[in-house]
Parts: sequence; structure tokens; C-alpha cells
Amino acid sequence: MISVIVPAYNEQDRIYAAVAAIVTAARAVGVTIEIIIVNDGSTDGTALEMKRIERDFSVVRCLNRTQNLGMGASFLEGVRAARYEKISLLPADNGTSIYSMQRVFENYNRADIVIGYFLNTEVRSRFRHFISILFNLTYCLTFNVHVKYLQGTPCFPAAPLKAMKLRTKAYSSLAEINIRLLRSGASFVEVDGYLNPDNGKKSGTIKISTLLGVIRDYCALVYDIYIGNQAQYSHGPVRVVPKL
Repeated sequence: MISVIVPAYNEQDRIYAAVAAIVTAARAVGVTIEIIIVNDGSTDGTALEMKRIERDFSVVRCLNRTQNLGMGASFLEGVRAARYEKISLLPADNGTSIYSMQRVFENYNRADIVIGYFLNTEVRSRFRHFISILFNLTYCLTFNVHVKYLQGTPCFPAAPLKAMKLRTKAYSSLAEINIRLLRSGASFVEVDGYLNPDNGKKSGTIKISTLLGVIRDYCALVYDIYIGNQAQYSHGPVRVVPKL
């Protein structure tokens, strides 16, 4: 059983399709889910659309925030409310294909962590693709983990995630969670997936505040892994072959 957290900020035009896709993917592989939508202080009609979704899908619960604090903060709020033993994260913009979700869902009990990666990265802008490669390479080399994409569609064990003291509440939250679990000796499985080629959104520029936050969070994680809690994070992860 999986609790799927869906952070949403100004996604009134896409969130219904995103939730419908999650439900379709779970039914296709026979997995029981709950969907927790966290409205991150949206200023459009997202809150109204969430009420319609809650009426149409019995597996959906909705949480509303009055202030926009970012995807990571919304995810953590959803984690606190999650009821099931595994926790996944999917965006409200309908950018993740049903195939990708199915691959994560059907492997959720294969290992401690499921890490999804995307094959059709050409649908992203050249700049976004470069930033993703640079970010992932930096983290993987620094922390000596060998995965294709730390920010992909995940599935985490609920118990250690709920107990984890996370520093990051913004862009790099998934990378921090993955690094902490992998360096604690967790088993992991990587699964392929695809981005929806056109979900109506364009890649924007990165704000200076976001970049500074990523650098700050990276430095804090380096300290925790190699100095502050070295004994806890001195284990190597265990790779598991995905279900074919």
C-alpha cells in the first residue's frame, strides 16, 4: 500500500488529469493507494479543483496551506499525514507518464527505495537538462552513490522517512532523502520511465534564491554525512534488479 503525496501550486488546469493518471496507474498494477494533495498556497482555482477531485475519487484527501513554502515543505506535510507503509511523490502538473507511475508502483516492495529516472529527457529544454545532469553528477560523486537520477519519481519506506530530520524543504529535498537512505545501507531499485512530452508548462529560469538554497542545503548535507553523523551514514546501498 502506498501513500502518494501530490504537492500543488497553481495547477488548476492540470491537477485533475494528474490525479486521474495516478489512479489509473495504481489500478493497472493492482496496488492500493491513498492520494494526499497538499495545496501549497495556490492563488488560482486549485483549491476549488481539489474539492471536485475529492468528490470524484474516494482515495483522495486534501490539505490546504495558506502560504507558499515550496514542494519540499508540502511533501513533508503530506508525509506526516500518510497512513501507508510506503510513500511516493508525484507532481500535480501531469508531467509524469502513467507508464512511469506503473513502474514505480509495481516495484514498491522490491527494495527499500524505488528511484525512477526518465528516458526521454529531450522533451526538456537544453538548460533544464544541463542543470539536471550537473546537479545529479555533483551529488552522486560527492556522496559516492551510483544512480541515474536522484530527483525522479520515488517510493520511500514511511517509517524512516517520518523519523528523518530533513534540512531541505525546497528543490533538493528528494536528493537529500535518497542520499540519507542510501548512505544508511538501504536497498534500492531503479526503474525507467517517461515524461509526458507536452503538459502545457515551460521550463523557466532558476531564481538566485533557489540556487543559493540548493548550495546551502548541499553543504549542510556534506557536513552531516561526513562529519556530524559519519557513523550512521558510512554504509553502502544495495542495488536490486527491478521487476521486468
